[in-house]
Amino acid sequence: MNLFLGILAGAAIGALGGTLKYLLLWRPVIKGDPQHLQKKVVNAQIGGMLLNVVVLIGAYFLSELLPWSQVGLLITAAVSLSATGRLTTFSKLQRMAQTPVEASPNAAGRATESPQEEPAD
Repeated sequence: MNLFLGILAGAAIGALGGTLKYLLLWRPVIKGDPQHLQKKVVNAQIGGMLLNVVVLIGAYFLSELLPWSQVGLLITAAVSLSATGRLTTFSKLQRMAQTPVEASPNAAGRATESPQEEPAD
């Protein structure tokens, strides 16, 4: 029972950390304009790594205070943090890829069009 409660607490901590990482770092990148996208992605990746470290250090100190299994809490927090961060980001990107894109201005300000299929002879 002690191990099970530690696993549940670790999953909750990791899920909260992964959701916060998405809301604070990746959501602005995904919803923002594509200008300087590469720099925004790199900054979000670095910020995500730092947030992972902060959440795991917080989980470690919290596990010292809780009466549950420390090993179960920390391992599950790490796995849940990674999985939640990936799932929230990839699910949003997948939904964006499925929505049809209308003509958008390219770098020169002209509208881009999708390539048209040539009629078969």
